[in-house]
Amino acid sequence: GKSKYFWKDNFFVEWEWIYEKLKINSEIKKDEFIKILQIHQSGWSDFMDFCMQSARCGIAKWIMNLEDLTCSYLDNIWNVVLVEKIGV
Repeated sequence: GKSKYFWKDNFFVEWEWIYEKLKINSEIKKDEFIKILQIHQSGWSDFMDFCMQSARCGIAKWIMNLEDLTCSYLDNIWNVVLVEKIGV
């Protein structure tokens, strides 16, 4: 539902999305999520499908770190479920 972008000196920009909030599954389905992520990254799903499928696997949010070139996928209470290298 929300995007937030951070820069140096605690500067950030955020906005709410127009999509409905998704129910995040409390059960983490990491193996299923990895398959969904691979399918999405191959171009076989759109963004909303990816978000809905991620929510069903217990993924509540993700954080992209453009300095470390990582994307961390988190559950409802900010536990890291998966970290992947990006841009390599």
